[in-house]
Amino acid sequence: MKKTTVDCHAEFSIELVLAVPYAYWLYENGLLEKTVSAIDSKPMYYFSPSHQEKYEHRTVDNAEAGLNSLPNNYIHHNKNFSNGQMGILDFSKWSVPPFKEHYKNDTFVFDKPLCVVSNKYAMEWGDPPVNFIDIETLYHLFDYLKEKYTVVYKRPKNTDYVIDQNESFSVGDIQANVDGYGLINDYDLAREMGVLVFRDLLEEHEEMSYNEFQFNLFANCDNYISVQGGNSHICALFGKTNINYIVRGREKTPGFYDGWYKRLNGCETIGVHTYEDLINKTKELY
Repeated sequence: MKKTTVDCHAEFSIELVLAVPYAYWLYENGLLEKTVSAIDSKPMYYFSPSHQEKYEHRTVDNAEAGLNSLPNNYIHHNKNFSNGQMGILDFSKWSVPPFKEHYKNDTFVFDKPLCVVSNKYAMEWGDPPVNFIDIETLYHLFDYLKEKYTVVYKRPKNTDYVIDQNESFSVGDIQANVDGYGLINDYDLAREMGVLVFRDLLEEHEEMSYNEFQFNLFANCDNYISVQGGNSHICALFGKTNINYIVRGREKTPGFYDGWYKRLNGCETIGVHTYEDLINKTKELY
């Protein structure tokens, strides 16, 4: 039987949900010839018999990205399903690689269990940042979590990885005045409160690419707090529990997390829509 090449450089999270599970299904069935994607995509396709990092950028254009050659070309529902239910894909040729098991390691082991707070601060739908955790809420989360967990704070900048058109504009840091600290940004707040910063840890592991480091770190973590978007997909892929903050987006649709989200790793993703609910749900579950 003729083997297939999967060639895709869509938005990172969309590729992770639509292209990678198709490629892995092909691999499991002896039908995968090779995979082609963007720079630093090898960790996503670790199982591929031949992988090429061809593209220096990602794109939101479905045709250019190669999505139209996949069984699923849209992340929120499949056109073949008449009910259009959010989060439902054609799962007949869709199998998620065992990322957590593959990347489990002895490098990122700490005295306390890991908890990752995965934030973002970026343009959304052409507008200023909407879905992000502010300084005051971060303060409360760090203060509560650090006694029980080794907390890692992640907020990538658009210079950290291969970007798409949505990520081409830098909007600066999250910052505010905090009693005892003065005007402070989120990275420095984390450092001052004894929370590990993802970018600081990355600098200590120059032998790893951004995604190699991310996958190895996340493989040893079960508990996540994230915000709507690509980072919540990655957290669901590696976590057992993920509290996802969202004020705008399709993820607010009831039942959305029962679709492909849950199939990523069986992770229980809980959506919250206010900072107060985020803090309360964190205290309830963590």
